[in-house]
Amino acid sequence: PGGGQIRHMAHHDALTGLPNRAFFVKHLEEALARVRRGEASCAVLCLDLDRFKAVNDTLGHPVGDMLLKEVSARLKEAVDAGDVVARFGGDEFAILKNTQVEHDTLASLGHTLVRSVSRPFMLDGHEVTVGTSVGIAVGFQDGASSEQLLKKADLALYHSKSEGRG
Repeated sequence: PGGGQIRHMAHHDALTGLPNRAFFVKHLEEALARVRRGEASCAVLCLDLDRFKAVNDTLGHPVGDMLLKEVSARLKEAVDAGDVVARFGGDEFAILKNTQVEHDTLASLGHTLVRSVSRPFMLDGHEVTVGTSVGIAVGFQDGASSEQLLKKADLALYHSKSEGRG
């Protein structure tokens, strides 16, 4: 593979084509630098799928892989052009929101993501239904570093799972 292809492979998930954690963190650092300069605001949304393991266990990994690709497409459709959707591995995804990070807009996006992922998928002749849980952290309000923001978003995600998902 050429240099560009190797660079792409180093920063993207092979299955979904989405950016990976390394790419996401790099862009989050850049977004936080813009926030520090007062040029922008940003937020991180962490998501993971509810009932994904059951899909893999009952329908097999090929259907699970199809599901991850379809979920990726729905997540990309739900966000603005300047936002970054990444796959961190397994059934974990993250979104870097670079625009419209007001509380109401973030809450609305969270609900949109939950509704979008909860719509049934037709995969290999099977109707598959999963859900997603979302945790949100806002730049500088919830943390000034990428590590702090990801940790806060992750904690919010686990809180939403413990509260009954969504």
